[in-house]
Amino acid sequence: NISKLKTVIYNLCEGLRLLTIVTYPIMPVAMEKLWIQLGIKEKISSCKIPQDLKWGLLKPGTKICKIYPLFPRIEKQKL
Repeated sequence: NISKLKTVIYNLCEGLRLLTIVTYPIMPVAMEKLWIQLGIKEKISSCKIPQDLKWGLLKPGTKICKIYPLFPRIEKQKL
């Protein structure tokens, strides 16, 4: 069902948007990368807590960008 799939994907992206906002002060570089990948045009540094932590602020139809890893892979040999 395409409608349900769109809802699930929106909810996942909205959850990531919220996670990105609250994690930004701790991991700014990684969260800025994720923010851009989510396709959000506004700068993450302009987000305000708690105003921007409301559910549903991600504009429906926002196109995500190409997804890249946020962190380098740790090789087993290095452990």
